[in-house]
Amino acid sequence: MYLVAVGIWFRFRRHAFATACAALSVLTSASLVPRMTRAQPIDTIRTPAAASTITTLSGAVPAGIMVTGTVVTGTVVDAATGLPVRADIAFGTRRALRSDSLGRFTLRDVPTGAVTLYVRAVGYRATSTSLQVASGDSLLHVTVRMRTISAMLSSVRTVASREEREQFDDAVQTSALTIRGSELSNIPALGERDALRAVAFLPGVSARNDFSTSFNVRGGEADQNLIMLDGIPIYNPFHLGGLFGTFIDAAVGEVKLLTGGFSARHGGKLSSVLDVKSTEETRSGVHGSTDLSLLATSSRLAGSHGNGRFAWSMAGRRTYVDKVMQIMKGSDVFPYHFQDAQLHMRVLMPRGGILSATAYTGRDVLDGNPGITESATSALGVNSLTVDWGNSVGGVTYTQPLGARSTLVQQLSQSAFRTAFAVPTDTITFAQKMRDVRVAGRLEHVAGAHDFTVGYEISSQRSAYRESIPFTENPAFPDALASGGDTLIAQRNTVASLFIDDTWRVGDRLTLRPGVRVEHVGQLGWQGASPRIAAKYRVSRNFALTASAGRYVQWTHAVRNEDLPLRLFDFWMTADEQVPVASATHLVLGAEHWLSPTQFLRVESYHKSLDGLVEPASSVDPRVRPSLLREYTGTAYGVDVYARQLERAGFSGWFAYSYAMSYRERDDLRYFAAHDRRHSANMVMSYAPNAAWTFGMHAGASTGTPYTGWAGHMTRWYFDPVLKTWAPGSKRHDGDVVHGARNAERLPFYTRLDVSVERRIDMAWATLRPTLSVVNLFDRRNVMMYALDDSESPSRIVSFSQLPFVPSIGMRLDF
Repeated sequence: MYLVAVGIWFRFRRHAFATACAALSVLTSASLVPRMTRAQPIDTIRTPAAASTITTLSGAVPAGIMVTGTVVTGTVVDAATGLPVRADIAFGTRRALRSDSLGRFTLRDVPTGAVTLYVRAVGYRATSTSLQVASGDSLLHVTVRMRTISAMLSSVRTVASREEREQFDDAVQTSALTIRGSELSNIPALGERDALRAVAFLPGVSARNDFSTSFNVRGGEADQNLIMLDGIPIYNPFHLGGLFGTFIDAAVGEVKLLTGGFSARHGGKLSSVLDVKSTEETRSGVHGSTDLSLLATSSRLAGSHGNGRFAWSMAGRRTYVDKVMQIMKGSDVFPYHFQDAQLHMRVLMPRGGILSATAYTGRDVLDGNPGITESATSALGVNSLTVDWGNSVGGVTYTQPLGARSTLVQQLSQSAFRTAFAVPTDTITFAQKMRDVRVAGRLEHVAGAHDFTVGYEISSQRSAYRESIPFTENPAFPDALASGGDTLIAQRNTVASLFIDDTWRVGDRLTLRPGVRVEHVGQLGWQGASPRIAAKYRVSRNFALTASAGRYVQWTHAVRNEDLPLRLFDFWMTADEQVPVASATHLVLGAEHWLSPTQFLRVESYHKSLDGLVEPASSVDPRVRPSLLREYTGTAYGVDVYARQLERAGFSGWFAYSYAMSYRERDDLRYFAAHDRRHSANMVMSYAPNAAWTFGMHAGASTGTPYTGWAGHMTRWYFDPVLKTWAPGSKRHDGDVVHGARNAERLPFYTRLDVSVERRIDMAWATLRPTLSVVNLFDRRNVMMYALDDSESPSRIVSFSQLPFVPSIGMRLDF
């Protein structure tokens, strides 16, 4: 299938090149609309006084562009201010579509003759106008100027837009999943609502345990997910140990996840793309919210000014368990906290341009005192721990329409991650800094049967790693190599990428999206091309078959032991002479059927091949040696089922089931990946019977993940050449064990039920929303890991459970 997909792309490359040239010639023509106005007849249709005015511009489609019918493109603007308006547009009995944030829309296959356009928007007077389409017309441009109306509206309940249906009708992307911010707020959570925890309930996504927001997608490793905030990549979007994600709930507007077969626009990762969009404030004036929970407090302020020309939002969060414990116990019993801050701004520029900026910073601090945290750190054989962990992100994006059918996007961003792990009393230190600076841009062009996207991306990565381990034996790491000292590893890398995507509509039923991404990794001197293709065949209006295939590469790796259920330290490296460029091949086949305007069912099967993956040579030596990294390959395949109920009459949710198989190979060794989970099912629902109450529920069940068991326990004996006798080894060797085959055992079956209830209380100046959530309602003792206790004879295996029955209360104040 992959070879066929590549063949299709190269079969039509001449046509794609000709279309691109034609599109660029149109874009480079100065003052596009005035020239067309002088050369073509203009028809002005005056609607009744109660409606708006529509101006149509007819003309021929540029040479080299194929269309199957008349195409109507247009823009909806405010008649008084000229600002774009998001409106619903329909013609005849066709399905309505919604204009984008710039007010633009495209109607395809418009029949000849009299066509009635219906344009509606909240706060504007609706209009319906007849448009005469001649048989020789191939392209019509429409400008809709809507007039505001002043009216007292009755109270209404806002229903989420049907973006999923628009994507089904117009897009070719397979494996695309969307969760809006309002849906995130209805999912039961442990104190804080978390976008990354909600992602783990989607099909194809697997979370290792309850304590980690890190996730794996369709058999890939956790570092193979491209996670972005407003299009800016984040290397490690988790707080210490992965217990919480870095995204503040009130600042999240939407979460989009691509679990496979994503287009050439996205590169640098092998498994998935997760883009978290900041909330856009549309209400005039200043508004805000405050969230209180047992773990943290977060606040958000936002505003919109100048009729929407300038909008801003800022949010902050801090945990306070350390302060509460200090008040209750009078000392730093739990000396750990984290804090976040996020800023987002949007400015409407002249000629329809939009300038947006996003910034985020977060920090985790764990400062253990030897006299207080001895019990907490005794398991590691140390007296104190100091951990400093944090992310910082910043970037600006400029979007500029070029005429009615093209858009230019430019972005400049920086992403940095730092972590330091120290045992002060034993002078052990691990520290790393990772910084990524990139500039990217793309040109999107809509031209009849073809929608082109061409772009580039240039990124510069700087990585520095330092470790310091004394030469003497250290009780914290008894199995580490005897030698020690300071080690410094510094890397510099520059990666340049070019890509092109073409959404090609072949008739009324078939749509293809061929594309290719070309990348050059400077530090290694590696370059390669990654062809990709996706197809959608519409069997009927509500049923479609989909397929996608492609190659993906990754040049940054989190070098770590994937078998560990929790990790406090991750080491990131870029590809060089000792670290390979990893690659993956995706093949996805699926079907999607819409049962009603608010319900659909999607079934997808996938196969993924992975190559060039790396891991440390030892699972007990904490030090990193690039020359000792072990390289391995992987294979994953499975089936995902996704049934979705969009919001209707206060009810919404989804059911996700995944059957998955994921294994790894190295030399002659074949074993299951640590996140391999054969069966997994999640159901998420929310119900609001009225405006005052909202009920939420999550039910999950899955088979266990693999782990490495124990075959036996032994005591080492050593020969004394002086006394010429045998004797048992020192105490540190009394606990030597013989492990079984890698990941040959399985944890028990996992089940969990979470519930929540929210009460809305409207006051004169604000809205209060108290919430009660219960995690693991039936107190299931789900096992997270096993450990061998050899303090007694015979040795015994002990288990460590995941989250128990945990009730929590919270409160949100909106004003």
